[in-house]
Order: sequence, then structure tokens, then C-alpha cells
Amino acid sequence: MGRRAARRHAVPVGLALLASACGMTPPWERQRAATEAKLAAIEEAGAAAKALEPLSSDSLPTEGPAPNFAAQSLATNAMEMDLVDFDDLTTTHEQLRLVSHNPVDRVAAWLRKGETPSGKDAEKLNDQVYALRNIRYLLITRSIEFVEPRDLGGGFASGAWREEALLFDLEQRKLVGGIRVTGANSDTAKVDPKNAPAWLRADLRANTARAIEEAFRARYPTVPPPKLE
Repeated sequence: MGRRAARRHAVPVGLALLASACGMTPPWERQRAATEAKLAAIEEAGAAAKALEPLSSDSLPTEGPAPNFAAQSLATNAMEMDLVDFDDLTTTHEQLRLVSHNPVDRVAAWLRKGETPSGKDAEKLNDQVYALRNIRYLLITRSIEFVEPRDLGGGFASGAWREEALLFDLEQRKLVGGIRVTGANSDTAKVDPKNAPAWLRADLRANTARAIEEAFRARYPTVPPPKLE
């Protein structure tokens, strides 16, 4: 999970790197079968999200444990991904996206391309493998429509971002809920005139992400919501 690397319940990075450097079986290999199964469920959810028609209503599950997006916690059972990354799970695609990074890129490179990591890549793989262990829910964000905000010189025309957040249960291997939001620029968005388009897009992205976070916080007030900003 990148910034959410579950270091509290991973094999210490130093030991992981030492094992790799000395030709010993690295710790993530002991988790291969479980990680393979989890990645397959993630890939299946991504394929379903691509094929799904736009939502006609909003719903989030009321049964089962609440999706908990806490950072670096043993209680964490949910993570976020962006649909654009399912074109190639081994990288983070620099496209229009709400989730800032791909949390399974090193896992996918290891299991799907047979890449043997070293150095910082080994550290990242170690984090991702152990972060995936307790993940039950996958939230996939996907863009439905994007209207670019326009700088008018001394003012701006607000953009609009229609986004859906689809919640999959990886254990049940099915979609269990989803919400629709439409973000817009703040009326008083701060803009650097030297790079107004980037500032306006960042403001629009933050507002759209916040709408998803607030919807989850309202539905599940006792656990941390997805952190998309």
C-alpha cells in the first residue's frame, strides 16, 4: 500500500533484504500461495469493475465487518486502487486518477512477470505482501466523466469529476456496494497564475476524493474511511 505499508506486521525489512542478498529464501516466498490467491481475487475484481455499467444507485454493505482503511494497523482490512492500474498491475499509470499509487505493483511484477527484486524494490515487495494478508475489501475508483476546469485569467470556470467508488469483497469475490459522487472546484480555489491548470485540477481532485471519504465516514463512523487525497 505504498504510504500504508504495514510495517507493524511485516518481517523486518533488514532481515528481508539480508535473506535476499545471502541467497536464502526471502520471507515473501513463504507467503507465495496466499499472495497469489489474493492477487487473483484483485484481478477478478478489476475485470468486473471494467465490465460494470455505471451505477444507477448508491449502496454500501450493512452486514459483515466494516471496511477499515486504517494506516499501518492490524485492524486494516481494506485498501484502495484506481481502475486505470488494471491495464498493467506492475506499474502506476500516470493518468486521470484519484488513488495516488498502485499498492500491488511489486507483487504483480513478482508473481506475473517473475521479477526478483533487490534493494528498495525488495523492501517494497516485502511491505506489499504483508499488507495484503488481512485485506478483505478492495475499493476501486473509476472515472465516469471528467470536465477540465478552465483558467479565465483573473477567474476560472469550475470543472466537474463524476466518479464511482466500487467496493468488492475479495473473500466472497463479488461487488458488495458502490457510491457515485460528482466533484467540483471550490469557489475560492487557490490558484498559482504561473500554473493555473495544475492548481485547478488538484483542487478538483481533492474535492472529489473528499466526497468519497465523507460518504464512507457517514456510513461507517467507527472506522477510518479511505484516504484518497
